[in-house]
Amino acid sequence: MSDESAATTLKRYFKIRNGQSLPYFALLRKIECKKCASLEEMWEEHGRAMEEFRKGKKNDFRDIKIKPDVVYSLLDLKYDIAKELLKSCVFCERRCRADRAEGKLGWCRVGADSRVATMFEHWGEERMLVPSGTIFFSGCTWRCVYCQNWDISQFPERGTVMNGEEIANWIDAEAKAGRIINANFVGGEPTPNLHTIIDTARHMKSPTPIIWNSNMYMSEETNDLLEGVVDLYLADFRYGNDECAMRLSSVPNYMATMKRNFERTSKDAEMIVRILVLPNHIECCARNILKWIGENIPNRVYVNLMSQYRPEYKAMEHPEIARRLYSEEYGRAVKYLKEARIKYFEIQGGI
Repeated sequence: MSDESAATTLKRYFKIRNGQSLPYFALLRKIECKKCASLEEMWEEHGRAMEEFRKGKKNDFRDIKIKPDVVYSLLDLKYDIAKELLKSCVFCERRCRADRAEGKLGWCRVGADSRVATMFEHWGEERMLVPSGTIFFSGCTWRCVYCQNWDISQFPERGTVMNGEEIANWIDAEAKAGRIINANFVGGEPTPNLHTIIDTARHMKSPTPIIWNSNMYMSEETNDLLEGVVDLYLADFRYGNDECAMRLSSVPNYMATMKRNFERTSKDAEMIVRILVLPNHIECCARNILKWIGENIPNRVYVNLMSQYRPEYKAMEHPEIARRLYSEEYGRAVKYLKEARIKYFEIQGGI
């Protein structure tokens, strides 16, 4: 996908940037909800309110009557549900049910408080996303042996504890100054910090689009809560089978989870799929991923086939990935990309 076609491929994202539409979270604030005592009642109210949201979404909220100011909004309800889920955490597909609200740690080793390793204007994302306001959370739901952010992802105790209001204040200030054009939640992994991210949206004053930059190993409950919060998914699709996912990232039930989540979230918001091509994993992973996308969601996503793998962290202990990608390997992946007949960014070179 060339720069010239970017505005036609990510239409809503550019409408938000150009002031022609509001981010989804700003619209959630205008949908009134009732407070509920139990989690079951909260989910019922959430389902009702989301039907109102989806009805308006069909024509960009032109016909739906949305109140200008409400005391308790759908965004507030999503935050309250996330806080309740934190008591028996099911944010990611591991569903470890740790009581993080009381200080216990889940498999991700992230507690109730979110730690931010760093926040800055990032110029290393896709061209239409920069300068991106990246918020790097500590901790992750995976254990990738080649993690390029291992000093953040594998040490969740690092970083500064920050709440949603503090993060929102930074986003608003940077956006107002023209230094960033989106709020990009990454890590590590954003999923363990779902409650803080929704709280950030509650406090944001600027109409800044929200990007969920993730390994996509979320639970169905998290998918439900993210609908209407996220404007653009920047989504990793790393493996083409369960065996590679488990061996290199300690991720069980990978393919079923990815297929479910990509089917769902590519309908909820615009999506860029990042495929990091791994050495010796062209046939087993890159080819299978591209084939599945081409057969199932070819018109709903845009693929960035990434060639910049480098052996980091514990990669040298695994001979198959203990080197950079060969140009011949990337060329084969490009061939499979073109055969899949899906939309993609300009092919990377220089490897």
